[in-house]
Order: sequence, then structure tokens, then C-alpha cells
Amino acid sequence: MLTLPWVPIAVALYYIVRAPAPDEVVRFALYRPSDAMFFLDRGASPGESVDYPRGAIETVAFGAKGDVGLACSQRLRENGRGFRTFVEGRWFMSGVQARPATGDLALGQPGDLPYCADFDGDGIADSGVFRDGQWSIATGRTGEGAAIRFVFGSANDLPVVLNVEGAGNATDRKGVVYGVYRRGKWILDTNGSGAVGATHSFGGLPQDLPLLIPRWSRNPTPGPQYSLAIFRDGTWYIKPDPEGMETITFRFGQAGDLPGFVRQRRHEQARGGH
Repeated sequence: MLTLPWVPIAVALYYIVRAPAPDEVVRFALYRPSDAMFFLDRGASPGESVDYPRGAIETVAFGAKGDVGLACSQRLRENGRGFRTFVEGRWFMSGVQARPATGDLALGQPGDLPYCADFDGDGIADSGVFRDGQWSIATGRTGEGAAIRFVFGSANDLPVVLNVEGAGNATDRKGVVYGVYRRGKWILDTNGSGAVGATHSFGGLPQDLPLLIPRWSRNPTPGPQYSLAIFRDGTWYIKPDPEGMETITFRFGQAGDLPGFVRQRRHEQARGGH
């Protein structure tokens, strides 16, 4: 059984930032390893109020108890939310009933920290692991090994990643902001060069689980196309402007849950679309 102090699902998760359309929502998500279950709330368009009746309006059984679950939005009609789980270097893209014993994809080893985002710009969320500053990414949904490797960060850092249109580079890190969280400090590469492009301060408690999320600020002043989020024992803390003072908080989940989000259109949300 894999035990991790956190998981950067938003770590994780495919989102192209642009002016939000009225029919698009970001749904906050949780994976509960003890139940092998995803929980998704109603969601809101980026920048809208999150002061709505809180609770899981959809649950999805996936994986096996003890897995680390990731929800990875992508442009695949049959699985737009990209559900997958990770355990000891094995990735499972299929549900419990079709779960292959060796996994669908082999990448990583016990103790690695998993994440997902589209690094090669094909619209499909890639699976990756972080180990002591080493980033390894598989661009296929089956097979073994990494197609993309680079170094950013160091031991004990926690990786964070978000697809952002126009960020990254034109080769192996297309349209992506990625970086590490280090005891309340966010150290990000915004141009895919391996160099620090931005730093922010937010969080810092040992149990904090960090996520980069789509920009939640309605401030018209140009700024980063992402916001900072912390999940702490069932409470979410969002900093809409990474350099601002405002913090939004709400309750959703419990200690031991692994946080994330998915992006959906409202008609897909209403029917529980995948």
C-alpha cells in the first residue's frame, strides 16, 4: 500500500486557461483512498463565488483501497476527466472491474509523488512522477518508462502543475506551468526553461496539500493565469491573486482525502459526463 503525505492532483489536472465561458465549470474533487472513491462537487466558473451548498453531487468508484487517485481533465470524449490511480510505480487507467494486475502503465517506484497534466500539447493528460527534483513523464496511456525528463526542485519538495495557454515552451513542456511547493513557498517555472519564473508564499503547515488551479481572480489587472490553493484536513484555501491579500475558504472533504479539480461544461456536469 502506498502512503503519501499529500498528492498534487491539481496537481495535476489538465486545464487551458482562458476567459471562462458561461457553460464551463471547475468542479472541486477529492479522492478518498480508504474508499477508492472520487467525490465531485457542483463547481463554478473560475472567478465565481464558491459560496454554494457544499457536498459531493457525484461519486465515482475507481481503483482499489490504498491507491492514489488523480482526476486529469483532457479532451477525450470517453474519459474527459481522465480518472487514474497510482500505486508503487503502477498506473491504472481502467476501473476496478477491468483492473489489470500489472497496471496499464509502468512509471515510477514506491515513494514517488504522482501528478498529471498535458505536457506535449496533444490534449491528453500525461502521467508523471516526481522524485527528489527529478520529473519523469509518460506521454502514452500504456507501456513503460518516461518520454520526458527534466530537473526542477529538490528532495522533500511537492510538485504542482497546471496547463496554462501560452506558458511553457514549444517542445516538451507546451502550455504548462509547473514547479514545487516548499514549506509555504511556491517556486514555479512559467516558460519551460528549467529556470524559476515566479515565486509566491502561501500555506506552510505540514499537512498542507498544494494545488495550482485556474485563475480565480476577476481583477482586470494583468497577472498570473493561475491561482494558489491549499487543502488542509477538509478545508480549502484559495488565493485568487498569488500576490494579493484575499483568501477564499470553504469546507469539502476530510483529513486523508486527496484534493484536485476537473474542468467540465455545464451540460456534462448535469449528466455526470466523463
